[in-house]
Amino acid sequence: MASGIYCIRNTKNGKRYIGSSVFIEKRVICHFSKLKCNYNENPLMQADYLKYGRSSFESFVLELMPEPEFNNREKFWIDYHQSDKTGYNIRTSKRTSLKLAQMRKRLLDLQIRSRFHVAIIK
Repeated sequence: MASGIYCIRNTKNGKRYIGSSVFIEKRVICHFSKLKCNYNENPLMQADYLKYGRSSFESFVLELMPEPEFNNREKFWIDYHQSDKTGYNIRTSKRTSLKLAQMRKRLLDLQIRSRFHVAIIK
């Protein structure tokens, strides 16, 4: 089992989520399982998953390392890819609270449209 920093990238819009885990493969599987069940904690990534589908997302390892080094290196990769500004990483701040509210509204709109579309087809 690999431990370190990983990336989930949307190939349609280039947005990224950077994360760290002692068991990278299991963590990535968990992300995609929650996305598939429409239960991911990240409303922006969930909305894009609903919009673009699983085939538009890829995952890969950025760096292998032991757990004590995670925080500094994860922050380095988030800053390098600016995934807290233009991607899926969310940091706590006043700006983030507004961004989260906007993302939740967008996700709710997509979920409503998705359910409405399914109801029309049936």
